[in-house]
Amino acid sequence: MMFFDPLIINPVILHASHQRKRMWCRPIYSARRTESEYATLYPKLLHDPEKFQNYARMSQPSFHELHDLIKDYIQPGFTNFRDSISTEERLLMTLRYLASGTSFQHIGYNYRVSHNHTGFIVSETCRAIWERLTPLCLPIPDRDTWERIADEYYRLWNFPNCVGSIDGTHQEIQCPKHAGESAFGQDFENNRLDLPPPKPLPNTDQELPFVFLADEAYPLRENLITPYARRSLSNPSRIFNARLSRARKSVECAFGLAKKKIEVLHRPIRCSVERATVIIQASYVLHNFVRQRDGLPLQANTENAVNNNITSLGPIAHSGRHSIRDGFRNYFHD
Repeated sequence: MMFFDPLIINPVILHASHQRKRMWCRPIYSARRTESEYATLYPKLLHDPEKFQNYARMSQPSFHELHDLIKDYIQPGFTNFRDSISTEERLLMTLRYLASGTSFQHIGYNYRVSHNHTGFIVSETCRAIWERLTPLCLPIPDRDTWERIADEYYRLWNFPNCVGSIDGTHQEIQCPKHAGESAFGQDFENNRLDLPPPKPLPNTDQELPFVFLADEAYPLRENLITPYARRSLSNPSRIFNARLSRARKSVECAFGLAKKKIEVLHRPIRCSVERATVIIQASYVLHNFVRQRDGLPLQANTENAVNNNITSLGPIAHSGRHSIRDGFRNYFHD
């Protein structure tokens, strides 16, 4: 016969009876379907286009077009126990995070989702935005397109054979886990841009290559033109620097307009470098998407300045890079 000593068993029973029951879902999250911003505010925003645009930083038609583009890439996983978060709600959460610049925790409270899951949703949605919009809004131009860009750039900024300006802005990331290496400049080194062959400057027979413009933080390259050093400048070099600086206003305006619309770019991003990278990528391609469809807001200010904390590309040897810059200098002086 088996015998159990009650003095031994009873403490075990008592201990088990006093264990706290663990909740599968906190009450604040279980009320998501009725109390979240998606349930209470979103239906009202649909009847107020102006407020919707202020909330999501895009028009309703643009929102629905974007949702159609990415919905298959942000489908919630199947579960038997919880209400899944719809693709539309995931997109709205992400847009509000980008527009407000607040924390995952704050967005999570507003949408009744844990801050960890909010971070996952934002990251996944930003990755889908980047992957789906890049071919549409940031395609690599072919040679004919490069030439059209150069013609338009000359019309706007009076700098011939220029296909764009290059700059960078510092984005603070709070408590990064790992630091990544910059791969910027590989397109130049590997000749992946497929620029057109050199072309004569207007009203001359002097052929010069198509170029990008940058400031002194970047190295001088065959297709990347930077200012002359400020010390002991000749008058032609001073004129060239002024023309280059004026033509580079386009990229400064671009950063300023993006930061004006997307508040997350103004503040430290509190997440890993990997997650912050996809958030930043999505922010800028989303800015292009909205501009192409909704235009610029009436209050847009094109005089916003940007920081110039730029990662240097590192110099490369090229005997002709100085003569190319001199060719542009002589063109402007003559």
